[in-house]
Amino acid sequence: MYLRQLGFVVNNDLFAHNSWYFRNALVRANYSDIKNGIYETTEFLERFLRNLLLGERNSLHNRSMHVSGVFVSETDDDPINDPIKMDRYVNFKG
Repeated sequence: MYLRQLGFVVNNDLFAHNSWYFRNALVRANYSDIKNGIYETTEFLERFLRNLLLGERNSLHNRSMHVSGVFVSETDDDPINDPIKMDRYVNFKG
């Protein structure tokens, strides 16, 4: 509603398909852990909004926002956003 009030023509599809990413982008925009070299950044929120408002097609992956001390590259497996790869579990003997 806010964006529409400002004159933008938007729908909720991007929010529906990327709700967790949007939530995490808001968190990263306000999270700092200076002792560990982690600073707040609006980079991820900007990617989302550029897709929404400008029609860009930036990659929206939660893995790029991890702050666990080991940042995961865009090419690594992402258990949240990527499809399950069953071949990993075929030889499981539990």
